[in-house]
Amino acid sequence: MTINNKNIALILVLFLALFSKQNYAQDVLALKQLQPIEVQAAYIRETIPGNTISSAYFTLINHTKQAIKLVSVSSDISPRIEIHAHTMTEGMMKMEKIDAISVNANAQVLLQPYGLHLMIFGLKQPLQAGHKIKFTLHFAQHKSIDVTMPVQSLHQK
Repeated sequence: MTINNKNIALILVLFLALFSKQNYAQDVLALKQLQPIEVQAAYIRETIPGNTISSAYFTLINHTKQAIKLVSVSSDISPRIEIHAHTMTEGMMKMEKIDAISVNANAQVLLQPYGLHLMIFGLKQPLQAGHKIKFTLHFAQHKSIDVTMPVQSLHQK
């Protein structure tokens, strides 16, 4: 077998790919250590014309070794953002404000339609698909984190 420049290049590319994957895993681990609380798949619903209410959803992931509690959310787009839950009461679906969302150590909680979610009241302007909105999540016994959520079309599932 003769070694030529193409073979050397192929070996180098394979080596770099393997090395990059190892670094990627280390980078993800380091990121989790730097960001003990993570938000994934976040979005806010586009407003219905003439309406000043919307809702937001995401997965809240706790990478710490102790439970965390989301106690409030704020944003420049609204003076009032509440944490809500849907519950079934006497065969009727009911939405109610709750004080906080607890996330156990090394666990996650899903905020989704017909479940836990954020309700945004008194929007200062309509929300249009494609825009991005900044929110601050406030936790008991943990520093607040900023999250930017895209506005998702009402027609998107």
